Amino acid sequence: MATDKKIFAVIAVGNPEVLKAKIEAEFPDGNLKVGQGQWFIIGLSSMTTQELSVKLEISVEKSISNAIVLSVSSYFGRTQISTWEWLKAKMGDTSAVSG
Repeated sequence: MATDKKIFAVIAVGNPEVLKAKIEAEFPDGNLKVGQGQWFIIGLSSMTTQELSVKLEISVEKSISNAIVLSVSSYFGRTQISTWEWLKAKMGDTSAVSG
């Protein structure tokens, strides 16, 4: 992806509601809930998974939630069309999608 943005996937392992509030506060226009305790987040391309984890207060001494943060370099699959539309709007087009 030739862009100044990067897709992250965040998977809550505990306290998804607290993490949801933090994600919505930090990325109000750059997050999409894709399942229970699962989000896509759009961040700057220079951001690392560790930096995002700290920003979301996952990897800090007084953690708000256990979670896994992944950097997504490509995507493919089958889900709601609205998910593909969100990804396209935030990142650009891909042909690897199915509604």
